[in-house]
Amino acid sequence: MTDDRRNHARETIRLRVRYKTARSLVTEYTKSISKGGCLIETSKPLPVGTRFLFEMYAVGVNTPVEVDGAVVRAEPSTKNEGKFEIGIEYVASEEKRAALETVLDKIFADHQWERSRKFPRIPVNLLAHDGRNTAKLYLIRDISKGGLGLRLPAEKTPPDGVTIGTPALITVSLDVESPFDIHA
Repeated sequence: MTDDRRNHARETIRLRVRYKTARSLVTEYTKSISKGGCLIETSKPLPVGTRFLFEMYAVGVNTPVEVDGAVVRAEPSTKNEGKFEIGIEYVASEEKRAALETVLDKIFADHQWERSRKFPRIPVNLLAHDGRNTAKLYLIRDISKGGLGLRLPAEKTPPDGVTIGTPALITVSLDVESPFDIHA
C-alpha cells in the first residue's frame, strides 16, 4: 500500500528487529517495511528524532543487517491498547545502503506472494522430518496461529503428490513426552 507522503511502497511484512535502549536490549517485530523505513509496534516508544542502530533479521540471511535508523513518528496504536507505533527512517551511509538494499530485495522477493494475514507470522528455524521418509528434512521458517511456512533445501523437491491444498498432518514435539498433532 502506498501513501502520498511516502517515497517507497510499504509492504505488510513481519520481521524481527533488535535495538538497544539506555536500559535494555529490545526485540520487536515490524508491522510493515519499505525501501525507506519500517513501522514497529512496541510497548516502549522512542521520542521522534531518536537515532539508533538496530538489527534486521531475514530468512535465509545468516547474519542480521545493521541499520542506522531515526524515529520520524511515534503514536499510540489504534488497534492495541498500551502499544505504540514508531515509524523508522533508514539513515544508511552509501556503503551500508548497498547491503541494506540487498537484504530488502530478498525480503520483498520472499514475501511477494503472501497475502495479508489474519495472524502475524513469527520467524523460527525448526527442523521438520517427513513422516513417510524420516531422512527427508525440512525447515519450518515461520509459524502463526493460522499456519506455518516450510522451506525445502534448494536441491530437494516436495514429497510426491504434495501440491497446494493437499491435506497434511503435522506432529509437533516440543519435548519427548508430549507430541501433538495439527491438521493442516
